[in-house]
Amino acid sequence: SEKWDKQLPVRVQMGKKLFHGPVDKKARLAEAKMEASAASELISKAYGRDVQVVPSLAIDGPAVPWKIMTIRGVDVYEGGRARKWITKRERALTDE
Repeated sequence: SEKWDKQLPVRVQMGKKLFHGPVDKKARLAEAKMEASAASELISKAYGRDVQVVPSLAIDGPAVPWKIMTIRGVDVYEGGRARKWITKRERALTDE
């Protein structure tokens, strides 16, 4: 989750570049992927089976002009959608 300045717009360029105002957020997307990978390794080790963690970035502050968009392998959405993103995923955790 990120708290960004609500005065600056959030936009995507060519479906591959995420910007907050004039700032390219490529490094933050890469960091989200690394965090998900590390979480996947730790959880998989703890449970003794492969558990994939999907990288995501919930943005609080500025309006996000889409529901959910995957940018460079990271699901990006407005912070208020986080609960729905978690609970409505096709590959959500099962009771098992």
